[in-house]
Amino acid sequence: MAQLVINGRDAASTGVSLFFLDYGYNVEPLDIEALDCEATAVSAARSPKDRANNIIIKMQEATEMAQSELTTAQQQQEEYSNHSYLASPRYAVKSKHAKFTVLKAIRSHAYQLDMLLGVYNIFYVSLLRPAASDPFPSQVNNDYQPPLELVNGEAEYTVEEILKEREK
Repeated sequence: MAQLVINGRDAASTGVSLFFLDYGYNVEPLDIEALDCEATAVSAARSPKDRANNIIIKMQEATEMAQSELTTAQQQQEEYSNHSYLASPRYAVKSKHAKFTVLKAIRSHAYQLDMLLGVYNIFYVSLLRPAASDPFPSQVNNDYQPPLELVNGEAEYTVEEILKEREK
């Protein structure tokens, strides 16, 4: 009985029940006897060939209706999905992002940046923003970044000043 009730509910995407798509009619669980009486009265009036043709036509109409409803639902879901989709930009190797340079493209959506040692240096493309390379005439570029000094193949950094310290 529970399975009949579940399969008799209209699906959101097709607008009809699974039972209707399988058998061509809906069954109310409480009106089974009334349905049997109506079916026997109608079946006595028509030939088996006419009844079979009617069932086939009804099933074809139900299938066409379900396919059109599924197509409509699929289009709505596609529009909703594509509404907020933004194509991911491609970044060239050695392009600047904030203070860091792109070393290599890991995948189509992940890039490796030249970060300090100990800092994870692979970032998803949505976290990257290109550095401004064309400041306004009134802007002063005070973010001077000298080239890295390599000592024994390792990058060496010079501390200019300690801004804050934490005491234990």
